[in-house]
Amino acid sequence: MSIRRLVLVSAVLGALAPVGAWAGPDGPKPTPAAATPATPAGATSTGATTPARPSTPSAGKAAKDPDALALAFADSVDDALTRAVASVQESSVTIFAAKKQPDGSFRRESGGSGAFVMWKGKGPFVLSNEHVVRDADALDIITFDGSVYQGHLKDHVATYDIALLDFLGPPPKKFKAAKFGKSESLAEGQWVIATGNPFFLAGDGRCVATLGVISGLERYLRGDFTYANAIQHDAEVNPGNSGGPLWNLSGEFVGINGMISTRGDGSGAGASNTGASFAIPIHLIVRYFDDLLSDKVAACAGYLGIDVRNETDAAGKPTGLRIVKVLDDSPCRKGKPDVKVLVPSKDDVIVQVTLGGVGSTKSYDLFSAADLTNALALYCAGTKVKLKALRGTKSFVWSGELGGAAK
Repeated sequence: MSIRRLVLVSAVLGALAPVGAWAGPDGPKPTPAAATPATPAGATSTGATTPARPSTPSAGKAAKDPDALALAFADSVDDALTRAVASVQESSVTIFAAKKQPDGSFRRESGGSGAFVMWKGKGPFVLSNEHVVRDADALDIITFDGSVYQGHLKDHVATYDIALLDFLGPPPKKFKAAKFGKSESLAEGQWVIATGNPFFLAGDGRCVATLGVISGLERYLRGDFTYANAIQHDAEVNPGNSGGPLWNLSGEFVGINGMISTRGDGSGAGASNTGASFAIPIHLIVRYFDDLLSDKVAACAGYLGIDVRNETDAAGKPTGLRIVKVLDDSPCRKGKPDVKVLVPSKDDVIVQVTLGGVGSTKSYDLFSAADLTNALALYCAGTKVKLKALRGTKSFVWSGELGGAAK
C-alpha cells in the first residue's frame, strides 16, 4: 500500500497517474488494507428517491411507528446532504495545468481542483495544492457555469502542499467564496463531503460530490510534501481531486484533499483507493494566509532544523524526543555561542515546545516526532519558539525563532 497524490495526468486518460509511494523511511507506515474491487468513477448521488411512506390512520400512531420514524429520519438526512452539496457546488472549481509546446501552443497535461476563497475583504482567490500547479506553464480555472479563466500562482507553502492562485485577467464577477469552518473542532465519525475533478469528470466545471466520514485526525504523513494535522476520511476521492475542498454538512470549508492511500488490485489497471483519504485542515492553512497575500513577504513554513527519534523509558512509555542531529542551518546554531546558555544538542531529550508571540503562545507536550511536526506546521518562519529539554537529569530551556523552510 502507498500514499499517492491526487493530481490527474492526462497522458493516459482514465488511468491513474504514476506518482509513486509517499511514505518516508522514518515516517508512518499506513496500515495495510485489503484490496477492494474497482468501481466506476463518478459522483455519489445525494438525492436518492426514498420509498413511499406507509399510510397510517393517525398522526399519533405514525409518531410511534418504527418504519415511519426510520423513513422520516432517512428523509431528513437526504435533505441535509442535498442542501449541503447544493450550497458548496459553486465554490468548487476545476483546474487544468498546461505545458507550452514547441509550436507555442499550450497543452493540458494534468488536472486538479480548488475552491474560491476570500480573505479580509481581498479576493477572489483559488486555494489548491502545490503539486497541482507545480511546473505548469499555464493554468486554466473552470467555474461551475463552465467559464474558463487564466490562473496564476500568487504564492505557496511548498512544505505543506499549499498553493494560492489569483487571476491573470479580470476575475469572475459572480463567484461564491467558501465559508471557513473550524477544522480543529472536527470529530471522528462526522460526515464530510468532498468535491472536485476526479478523472477529469468535472472538466465542464461542475464538480463531482462524494460522501464519507472522518476516520482519524492529526495524521502525519511524509513524502514529497509533509501532511501535518491531516484529516483522514473515507469520502471517495481519486486522482484529479487534489486541491479540492472538503466540507462539513453545514457547507463549511474544513480542508483540501491532497493524498490517498492506494493498493494495486492486480488487474494492471493501476492502483485503487483503499478508502483512506487525507486532507490538509483549514485551520493550518489560514495560519499562512496573511503571508500568502502579502506583496512584501513570501509565505514560508517555520523550520527548526533538528532530527529526532521517539524516546521511551524501560516500560516503553514515551518520554520525549531524543535529538539525533542538529542541522547546520538550524536556528539552534544561530548567534554567538554562550557557554552559560545551553543550546539543544545531540542526545538531549526535548519534552515540550512553546510557540507564538507575546500573549498568544501555546505549549505542546512532545511524545512523538509527529507531535513536533504537527505543532511546527501551525507557525510561520520568524515565530518565537522555546524548547524545554533534558540533558541527563538537568532541565533547560532554549529560546529563539523559527527559521524559514525551503520554498
